[in-house]
Amino acid sequence: RYFKNCNQLNNYESFRAVNTSSACNSQQPPPENRTLVYEAPLKRRLKITKLLSLSSSMVGFAVLPVFLKDMWHTSPVFACATGIVSTGFLCTPFLLHWITKKYILELTYDPVTKIFYATTFNLASQKKQITFTASDVTIPDLPGMFTSFKVKNTPYFVDSNMVKDPDAYCLMMGYDKPFDFKLESEREKTV
Repeated sequence: RYFKNCNQLNNYESFRAVNTSSACNSQQPPPENRTLVYEAPLKRRLKITKLLSLSSSMVGFAVLPVFLKDMWHTSPVFACATGIVSTGFLCTPFLLHWITKKYILELTYDPVTKIFYATTFNLASQKKQITFTASDVTIPDLPGMFTSFKVKNTPYFVDSNMVKDPDAYCLMMGYDKPFDFKLESEREKTV
């Protein structure tokens, strides 16, 4: 019904190509043209941690009605403890996402189009891709915690010791341009 021939189901790539929206991938060149600039060493551990946090929160909220039903007949201490634990179940995935949303899992570069592709995790541990050029990148004068650079004022973190293609990384960070020794506040005073 959905496929022109049944052999497409046997081939994973054909099945994936049929089900992938062409509107989402129309601007992206095939990954063969891209070079891997950076790959995060903690990618797998981060995904496992986020999934564990989400699943334990879901289990905690599933069991919460059982505790709430019996809570009215017990002590106020048990009620407070249940409230604190349920708040922990709710806050942990959001806190973990707030800390890790800056962490780039994979950074690739297409030398033909001069576009960088960064992959991060969203709240549900699904990969999210950000596209940008070297002109979109700014380096903060005083970088914050877990901030290597900013893309359109959104901070991101890359461990510079794990870079696989230093030339593309230097191009992205602007290390090939002349260095300005003035701080941002001093530049604004001279303008």
